[in-house]
Amino acid sequence: MTYDAPLFRVALAVPHGVPFLERLQVGVAQHARAAGWTFVRMPGNLDEFSLDWLHEWRGDGALVAALSPKNLTLVRRLTIPVVNLVSNSDDDGIPAVSIDHQAVGRLAARTLRSRGFVHLAYYGQQNTFSSQLRKLGFIAALAEDGLHPQIFEANTYSPRTLLTHQRRLEHWLSSLPAQTGVFTWNDMMGVEVLQTCQRLGLAVPEHLAVLGVDDDPVLCEFSQPQLSSIIRNNEKTGLVAASLLQRLMEARRHNRPTPTDRLHPTIPPLGVTERRSTSTYACRHPQVEELVRRIKSGLDRTLCIDELTQGLSLSRRRLECLFREELGVSIYQFALRARLGRARELIAHNDGHRTLTAIAKDCGFKSLSHLRQAFRREAGPAQESSEMISESTPPQAG
Repeated sequence: MTYDAPLFRVALAVPHGVPFLERLQVGVAQHARAAGWTFVRMPGNLDEFSLDWLHEWRGDGALVAALSPKNLTLVRRLTIPVVNLVSNSDDDGIPAVSIDHQAVGRLAARTLRSRGFVHLAYYGQQNTFSSQLRKLGFIAALAEDGLHPQIFEANTYSPRTLLTHQRRLEHWLSSLPAQTGVFTWNDMMGVEVLQTCQRLGLAVPEHLAVLGVDDDPVLCEFSQPQLSSIIRNNEKTGLVAASLLQRLMEARRHNRPTPTDRLHPTIPPLGVTERRSTSTYACRHPQVEELVRRIKSGLDRTLCIDELTQGLSLSRRRLECLFREELGVSIYQFALRARLGRARELIAHNDGHRTLTAIAKDCGFKSLSHLRQAFRREAGPAQESSEMISESTPPQAG
């Protein structure tokens, strides 16, 4: 899509060193190329990031990362349209686009429950909007199963109080029962939990399984063990933010009323990249554990339930009951979700060299249309993820 209007001059005011913001700018650039934007930017480091320069800047609009009270106050006083790329309270009066944080929490709960965990925990940040929303989504999803997670939330700490914080975290992790699934606000906190477990001699994932958010390849791949993480849809978030700013700038240029609808859209997460930190199942029955192993080792093909249960000492009916009792879903649902999870992961990390049809077949689906249908049938983020096959993923042959 291209625009006939004159070029817009847009400020891109985001700090260096925030991986999700850097990936989000790919979606911004996709819109900007089609819309004919030109950019001005003056980024700084996260710890000293300021938007003061926008006060004197003259342009058409700005995409900002405004979290601090000072920056938020400055943004409210600007006369140009602004869209915030980070999460604050819903009533801060600034148009914003962000990940759906409660959906992140719900996905974390479903992911850990699908691995049989009945002991769950959340490690987050006090007084941080996104952390509180993720916690709420996590708690609400677990409540549907009659479960209540253990909660530990950190205050902002300095080098002077770091030792006290570490001791509190060590005490909390040590108090959790064996086979607990721990969901953390972000990957940084996930790595912190992994390092603390290492100091305490708590085996991951055998004693505690750990799941982060952001899927930051540097943090996740180089942690010990590698950290499983929820995948943000950063490119789509950037694309939606740029589209929202386009609407606001066009309204201002043509002296139309400022749009008041859809000023705080949220984007659902894509799925989960599973790594070593969650590569376990809290299965009490060895037959259920064997069924899980067979499903996970056969994600590249469609296996019927009779084939999966062949050779096991219990009847298919008894196995179905045990499986649902321990993992909360049927054997069929578990296998389907495992294949869909693998498909989401491959699509999210696709470098453009593999077609979507090839990915579908690698996950045991007969065709791309079968994969799309499965995404649409599956509730929650799986259904939402069907959008990325038709919208967020570039067209490919096949």
